[in-house]
Amino acid sequence: MKKTKYAISGLSVRGLYHFVMPILGIQPWENVSSNDFSDFAELVGIHDIDLNRITAFNEKTGHNIPGFSTLEALLEKTIPDVLIVVGPVPADYSGT
Repeated sequence: MKKTKYAISGLSVRGLYHFVMPILGIQPWENVSSNDFSDFAELVGIHDIDLNRITAFNEKTGHNIPGFSTLEALLEKTIPDVLIVVGPVPADYSGT
């Protein structure tokens, strides 16, 4: 079966735990099972305004997921089946 190709825009904590880690099949905590969609899904790229965040994620997890500073580049180079956009919630803002 062909895996669905996912790309994500916004590598926040929410993006990591709700989408990236389940797509990659990464278990975030010991003795706590979480969803593993790695048999059916492939993460083809990540867009974030902070490319260092993507680099750090790849280094910590041992992955080499391409990172993009623009959404246009992500879509053009990865051609995902699904784009997940993760935006901040109002509580994420400091009010400035």
